[in-house]
Amino acid sequence: MTLWFVSALSACLGSAVGLSLIRELGPVLTALMVIGRSGSAMCAEIGIMRVDNQIDALECMAIDPYRYLFSTQDPRWRIICVPILTASIHIWLESLEVTL
Repeated sequence: MTLWFVSALSACLGSAVGLSLIRELGPVLTALMVIGRSGSAMCAEIGIMRVDNQIDALECMAIDPYRYLFSTQDPRWRIICVPILTASIHIWLESLEVTL
């Protein structure tokens, strides 16, 4: 390899590494932020229900509050809904004739 070729590669190496880091870590960090936000929203909702005695009201009606509250937050629903949402967005974009 000649010297000019090596120096040209080293000049492009920093921008290539930076671009690959952004492309790889961007979705991961975004997912972590979404998970944190949704988790804190669920905790806040349950905390408000505890303060307003709504969970005690469920117990008085002989309804298991843990099963009642957490059945809607079951991760299996999310596993099912993500492919359905992806397919529906894809169909919608095809109807608009958008190419990705």
